[in-house]
Amino acid sequence: MTCNCTNPFYGLPLQNVSCNVASSVMFMTLVNNLLRNQCDISDVCGRIRPTLNPDNSYDFIVVGGGGAGSVVAGRLSENPNWKVLLIEQGNDEPVGSQVPTFAFTFIGNSETTLFYPTERQANACRQNANNQCTYVRAKALGGCGVVNGMTYMRGVPRDYDYWAELGNTGWSYDDLLPYFIKSEDNGNIGNLTSTEYHGVGGPLRVERFPYAPPIAQDILAAARSAGYATPGDLNADVLEGFVLTQHMNKNGTRDSTARAYLRSARARPNLHIMLNSTATKINFSQRNGLAVARSVEFSYNGRRYNVSVTKEVIVSGGTIGSPQLLLLSGIGPRADLEDVNVTVVRDLPGVGQNFQNHVSLFVRFNLTKVPDTNLLTRDAVNQYLSQHRGPLSSTGLAQVGARFSSSVNQEQNWPDIQIYFAGYSATCAYGNGSANLPADPNQPNNTRLITLQVTLVRAKSRGYIKLSSNNPSGRLIVQPNYLQEDYDVQAIVSGIKTAIRVGNADILKQKYGSELVRNPHGNCSSLYQFGSDAFWECATRYSTYQENHLTGTCKMGPQSDRMAVVDPELKVHGTSNVRVADASIYPENIAGNTFATVVLVGERAADFIKSDWS
Repeated sequence: MTCNCTNPFYGLPLQNVSCNVASSVMFMTLVNNLLRNQCDISDVCGRIRPTLNPDNSYDFIVVGGGGAGSVVAGRLSENPNWKVLLIEQGNDEPVGSQVPTFAFTFIGNSETTLFYPTERQANACRQNANNQCTYVRAKALGGCGVVNGMTYMRGVPRDYDYWAELGNTGWSYDDLLPYFIKSEDNGNIGNLTSTEYHGVGGPLRVERFPYAPPIAQDILAAARSAGYATPGDLNADVLEGFVLTQHMNKNGTRDSTARAYLRSARARPNLHIMLNSTATKINFSQRNGLAVARSVEFSYNGRRYNVSVTKEVIVSGGTIGSPQLLLLSGIGPRADLEDVNVTVVRDLPGVGQNFQNHVSLFVRFNLTKVPDTNLLTRDAVNQYLSQHRGPLSSTGLAQVGARFSSSVNQEQNWPDIQIYFAGYSATCAYGNGSANLPADPNQPNNTRLITLQVTLVRAKSRGYIKLSSNNPSGRLIVQPNYLQEDYDVQAIVSGIKTAIRVGNADILKQKYGSELVRNPHGNCSSLYQFGSDAFWECATRYSTYQENHLTGTCKMGPQSDRMAVVDPELKVHGTSNVRVADASIYPENIAGNTFATVVLVGERAADFIKSDWS
């Protein structure tokens, strides 16, 4: 299907960082051009046309066009009487990001992502210079939903019931399930799940990928041999087990919230979308003891704008961007703001606090019977272009997932460990895409590796985010305090043992020659016996990997909670017309991938706003 339109959208080229010889770059350039000209994949004719000159005033200004911001802007613009401005720091989605096999290709690209180094970690990230980790956050329309693996894993009922127990009325699992269903157009109902848990006809397509490498089913068999269930869906009534996960994809192409909620709204005259625009401040006045947002300052194309708002500002900058904007605008801990010469509008001690993330260690297995050869071949490209099938239509083994309880978890029905798999991804093409060539020409005899990323999803440790100055472009102080609590390390070590048990299962050994890679993790193997609990604790502290599942820095809670930033209707305490809608409002992180719940937060925010202003 060739595109026949004059839309100037092109997007970024595919970045081929793993195999960068000239012949490979040429092949990847060819693939990118083929994808752009395949209109049902690239959707270049359906892309939004950004606003170049904003109006002086809007009813609603949404700051951040990420996972939730796209939802809010799209939903609010359904009312033709409301004029909505969406301010997004990045550009539209790259063409290559629409293809599942290239899911993570753009996560290290400075055009689509922002990089935030952490402060020195006392108990983690020891393999890195100065014990620092680095976060990668998306800057693109659709947010992290454009650079992530598209996994649709909501968390478990106990996550949300606990939110409600903290005083967040209306946020229990029973309250939220209708919103998960509302946002969804599920392609696996009647096969893997039912309408009791999933929706049909919503904006966001959710289904399994059209393709999975054959080893995926053998991994599930290995999990069963280790005593774990392998249900069809971990978003329904079974909470633990190993599964082929569902993903935010439509017929083998990525379905981000920008694609689901904004492209269909692109012709609405009341929706203006500014791309490559950075919000720097919300300006307030005071009325009846509350701070009232009057305008939003942002920069675009070298020019500064100050646009008025008549109804509300919705901050959807993400777990780092949202507290940063509030702090720059004078909403946050008084002492911290005064330290950086920011005029205090509201003393809210919780802004930037309660920082949480999922923490991991990679465990790798060498498949000694499987040669490491090209998976991104000419035949695979042709199959994808013509049928949306084959290796390019999935993320390889990244579609295999697991969730279960560690041995130290005392909570019933509230698992604390996930495993994310990786391998068999068709992202690297040596030469001209010929089959059976080695993936690494310098190591022609390599065998294939798979990775089990053992991840703690309910960490006890907490961190914070602060400004280092009142300069919007200044360095942020990001201190996650990883592995500060012993529970966190003990839980990960327990999860590692489960991962090894599955990886060493007879079916994987006999069929693939599966063999645990004995990574020394710095000097851990010289200090402790390899495979002992002490060794794995040392490895976890040395080779710490931080997921991009950041939450909590604008915590939701009632007025009685001194550290709460927003109330249960997502309105910032002490203000009359500012809400936050993204993962920063999570009072506690969830036992799942965070993005599905981000979409729900966007839906909830839009409903709260419609209720207040209709």
